[in-house]
Amino acid sequence: MRRVIILGAGGRDLHVFNMYFRHNPEYKVVAVAQVQIPGIGGKRYIKGAGDLYQPGGIPLIGLKDLEDLGRLIRDLGADEVILATVTCSIMMWVG
Repeated sequence: MRRVIILGAGGRDLHVFNMYFRHNPEYKVVAVAQVQIPGIGGKRYIKGAGDLYQPGGIPLIGLKDLEDLGRLIRDLGADEVILATVTCSIMMWVG
């Protein structure tokens, strides 16, 4: 099972999760970065929804938590980072 972080904005990140990753047994989404929503860090998406592949919900990561993306990838043991409609200015800031 591949461990994935989804980076996105404007709800596209959660759309990508729901449409492709949510019920895909080949992946475990370890975090979703919600860079356009202030104060979102520390919350979870679909917690308690009884999802087979994401039973505890998905941690939501705020922009501040992305200041050291390399550390976040290591800490979460991510194999991949998926970009879901991330604007160029955000990638320049994170990157």
